[in-house]
Amino acid sequence: MFQDKFATLVWTAYPLADAGKADSVCGLNYVMQGNLTLGQGSWRQIGGPSPVVITDPRLDNTGINVSQKGTYMLEWTVDNQNCVRKDTVHISFWDSPNFKGTPVIECDNTAENYRFTIGVENGSRRPGQ
Repeated sequence: MFQDKFATLVWTAYPLADAGKADSVCGLNYVMQGNLTLGQGSWRQIGGPSPVVITDPRLDNTGINVSQKGTYMLEWTVDNQNCVRKDTVHISFWDSPNFKGTPVIECDNTAENYRFTIGVENGSRRPGQ
């Protein structure tokens, strides 16, 4: 704080808003990976195919739940004495696979190479896989 006969100046640190890296998960639940180093934070949904239930919007690592698969965009806002910063993150939710049948194990005649096969239904492939 600096003070003279005319004014008092108060220096307030500018907060860092870090919503974490984009991520994807099988299922409909996720723990956010935000970072809070100074001030107070708050999560809010800004995009996605259905509403997001945010367990505690004030926690940087709060849980979230969605009702349908897809990609959701969330915003992490950090406020330190009216100095505000924001960051966004995309979280993609995929169907969880259901395994069916009995796994099949095949090996070659030297027993050096194996192939393991299982049946899967539902689930979504991530792009690039």
